Amino acid sequence: QDDCYYEGFVEGSPGSIVSLSTCFGISGVLQIGDVRYEIKPVENSSTFQHLIYRRALEGGSHRLCQVPEERKDHLPEELGNGSRKILVIEEVSGLQSLPVPTRYLELALVTNKELFKVNNYNETLMLHLFISISNLLNTVYKSMKLQIVISAVEMWTRTDQVTAAHSLARTLQVFATWCQRDAVGRINYDHIQLLLGQHYKERGFAWKGTMCQMNSMGVVSFPGHDTISNVMTLAHEIGHSLGFSHDDAKQFHDKFCDCNCTRRGCIMQTSPGSCLAFSNCTMGEYYNEVIRKNLPCLLNIPSLKPFLLELCGNGVLEKEEECDCGSDEACLREGCCFSSSCLLAPGASCYRGECCHKCQFQPAGKICREDKNICDLPEYCNGSSGTCPIDVFKQDGTPCGDNDRCYDGHCHSHDAQCKALFGRVAHRAPLSCFREVNVRGDRCGNCGWNGTYYTKCLEENVLCGRVQCVNIKKVPVRQDGETVIQTTVNDQLCWGLEFHLAPDTPDAGSVKDGTSCGSNKICMNRTCVSAAFLNNDCREKKCNCRGVCNNKKNCHCDFGWAPPDCRLQGHGGSIDSGPPPSF
Repeated sequence: QDDCYYEGFVEGSPGSIVSLSTCFGISGVLQIGDVRYEIKPVENSSTFQHLIYRRALEGGSHRLCQVPEERKDHLPEELGNGSRKILVIEEVSGLQSLPVPTRYLELALVTNKELFKVNNYNETLMLHLFISISNLLNTVYKSMKLQIVISAVEMWTRTDQVTAAHSLARTLQVFATWCQRDAVGRINYDHIQLLLGQHYKERGFAWKGTMCQMNSMGVVSFPGHDTISNVMTLAHEIGHSLGFSHDDAKQFHDKFCDCNCTRRGCIMQTSPGSCLAFSNCTMGEYYNEVIRKNLPCLLNIPSLKPFLLELCGNGVLEKEEECDCGSDEACLREGCCFSSSCLLAPGASCYRGECCHKCQFQPAGKICREDKNICDLPEYCNGSSGTCPIDVFKQDGTPCGDNDRCYDGHCHSHDAQCKALFGRVAHRAPLSCFREVNVRGDRCGNCGWNGTYYTKCLEENVLCGRVQCVNIKKVPVRQDGETVIQTTVNDQLCWGLEFHLAPDTPDAGSVKDGTSCGSNKICMNRTCVSAAFLNNDCREKKCNCRGVCNNKKNCHCDFGWAPPDCRLQGHGGSIDSGPPPSF
């Protein structure tokens, strides 16, 4: 089921946490300070009854987390990286106000046969478990602006590839050897965890400070159906890989490690607590060890490809399928596809798409995607596919407007940006406004954020910092995190947009890449560079001056001339766009 996992807070209770699923009834957790409630469906209830109860204080589990000081002899030879020194961390004030970007941890999960047995040999329950793990992990790591993305899952349902040893420490060593042999290169991850269905005296085991290295891994005992407690252990072990120490570690002996529900114990205490929050000590470690070191694997944004099991009926067209409506009702309504086999119905050529109508291909030449602006190009059905050709646009660097150039399918300019921000009568401010504001190196005027502070614009780059506009008739209402700023320069009112959200959030107030900043120059990454940077090596001469180059370096011919080079007569278009109509 889609969209049945939720996270949030209790209104009027700062620091409260809610994590719920409505997939199979309502299940989840609500925490306000030391008080924690859990809800779950009553099994086999014909009237959809649920249990809601207040979770008692456990006083800390007797099952400890085992984290060795990392030594080379803990690892297979191929994975040994030498010892690591954990720094004594001072607390950082105002952590949440720092404009740090969201970081992404790609987590791979491997489960053994015993855990499959615990979940009644049911793949649907396992899938539900994986998504519940993701939901809970993101609930607790949200305070760090760290998003946990499950990049891969591997279920051992018949034969375990790693034999569970008598201890988690030994099991992790065997798992590391398997990862080196079978997982590296095949599975994409920043951190990988083996989840076991067996009981152990320890709850989890991980190597400390190994994130972004080949030995970034751990193993967690996942017995029974107390998913919340098990996921808290998993969050704890991932924390060790990030470099987090226990809250009662030696370096914190003179500090009070608190997470607003200390009686339950914070996530990083030695016996993992039941509070869904990290302590102030852990938050200090995160901002000192992770944010300041800019661990590279956490900065890349993962693919947004949906997490789905490959099967007929999930609504995604996969290998060996001709169609997939997603449900029996949709297939009956459309009449093009058999829901049971994901094969096209007799006489049907297609089942969905811009170029599919009543199960048949649209005729060649029918427009399926119009050009959106002066830098875009139209696409047409080709008569043999139900989908519209991939979106193409004019090559970067193609002239547009007054001394402007196309970039990424748009004609960017200071004037266009001012009109988008402040209305159609607004336009670019004088150069003096850009000079005055963008050399400051603060939130109102800068040439970017380097992870620690705002960068002052050099004189030659001031037109590439924050956009400055004039002739503002009405001050717009902007979203939270944006503020309209007015600066007076030589009796001229200069208007801009101050931005204080995370750097990975689209910033409407910074000058867009591709904007002209001088004769034959454009802005790229807050720097004014030569337009030759765009490498627009496809020239009009290639198209015999009868068309333009597209972003795939192919000619899009004017009407009357045929691709690929616009030399012979035809109906226009390109080899990428599909054939235009003949009129």
